Amino acid sequence: MTNRIEKADKYRKIQHIKIHHQHSSEFSKNLQPVFTQHGKDHRYSLQDVSKVKNQVLLQLNGNINNMESKNLKDCYQNLYNVLLKSVKDKERHSLLIVGPRASGKTSIMKKVLLELNQSFGDEFLAIQLSASAHTDDNAALREIAKQLDSKLSAEPGNPIIESKSINETFTNILRVLNNDRHQEEVDKNWMPLIFVIDEFEKFTSDNKQTLLYNLLDMSQSSTVPVTIVGLTTKINAKDYLEKRVSSRFSQRVLTIEPFTDFTKFFQNYISNLKLDDNFIKNLESQEYGVAWNLSLLDENTCLRRYSFNNFNSIRNFREINNYCKILVSKLTQDDPFLPNTNLTICMNHNRSGFVQSAINSLSESELILVISAARWLTKFEGETVNFNLAHSEYKTCFKKLNENTNTISSFNNVKIKQRELSKKILRTSWESLHQLNIIIGPIVSYTGEDVDKRSSNNTVLEENSMVLLNVTLDELLVLIDDDNKFKTFVRI
Repeated sequence: MTNRIEKADKYRKIQHIKIHHQHSSEFSKNLQPVFTQHGKDHRYSLQDVSKVKNQVLLQLNGNINNMESKNLKDCYQNLYNVLLKSVKDKERHSLLIVGPRASGKTSIMKKVLLELNQSFGDEFLAIQLSASAHTDDNAALREIAKQLDSKLSAEPGNPIIESKSINETFTNILRVLNNDRHQEEVDKNWMPLIFVIDEFEKFTSDNKQTLLYNLLDMSQSSTVPVTIVGLTTKINAKDYLEKRVSSRFSQRVLTIEPFTDFTKFFQNYISNLKLDDNFIKNLESQEYGVAWNLSLLDENTCLRRYSFNNFNSIRNFREINNYCKILVSKLTQDDPFLPNTNLTICMNHNRSGFVQSAINSLSESELILVISAARWLTKFEGETVNFNLAHSEYKTCFKKLNENTNTISSFNNVKIKQRELSKKILRTSWESLHQLNIIIGPIVSYTGEDVDKRSSNNTVLEENSMVLLNVTLDELLVLIDDDNKFKTFVRI
């Protein structure tokens, strides 16, 4: 137990030393806010500052207005043209959007659907699926049925498609999408359907690929116009398709290429922070909007330095977004621009190597897995743990949670039990913990001997791979808020 804690502390200290060495010159400077002359000499209205803060946070959450990258623009335009034909001319299409994680795939998709919705309103229906949430065909079919019911059911709460039986639900979906009316009548009365499938490649893990087969088959033969759009990080995702599924796929692939030049990388990123001309015109002081955009181009900002570190390591826009959300949320009349003074604090709290800052950002499934792994290590005085052991402890914790629950429903005073998450969902959460460096490993073996070297966090972990947990149960006791329902499991 002591050795494990010492290893975890050693790992965190090494990371801190590396970061401190890279930025020691920046840390030693007395950094001042960007465009200080505007922030101090001119006091912008509270309303303008609030507008800018809300708009930028909206853009950081994926609602992009500006795209600097030609690659992103081309992908957006091609996607818009395809879906426009689907909605306006009731054509049938299928395509894949391929790009690195956090490269803008979902943001482009949201932007296209938003613009189509503004132009065509209720003339089409977008059904969105994610393999991370809908982990098998049955869960995906029920989600399709729910979204169809929300649009087609005349009475809320009275579903016409979803049924208790999954087979009956599937039959209802097929019946709706393959009715026997004449094509002219269908074109007049039935709206096109756009299926958006995130983490597309995960639906190919099923040997039969039943869901993909039926959706792609409907995109060709259904009387209702159906378009399938898959989002994936795997450049060879279409190679995973079975022969019968691949034959129904159009083979159209839109690719978002990774950035190889920092200047283009940074220019594309700050487009998330830029204010467009229409927004600036609605400010009381348009000078503030112009000054905000100019401040983003300053080469001495902490944002540029942080982006440079990101570009030379993980090239992940989402991490920079999380960093900027903290800075943007602190905008005030006295400091209406992104500051430099919070560089040290924000970098320490946003880098994935700083485990303590990541704990409070975990989802419930990720947090309970961390607690379960820490409980197992404490109980058995182990140094390493694997997913199967953590999952076993997770089931024990969940059993206790349901035994001690005091949540009462409004009907018949029946206790409501928490739903136990499937093993497949928890495996995804385990991988996320690996990406965050909360779990480290597995140990890489050379010449039959274990060397103190750990595999990259891009390595796919097996269920029985032994890993080092980078946080202890005692640390979790301090880090987890008292009002968190899982806090009780930190104490053995």
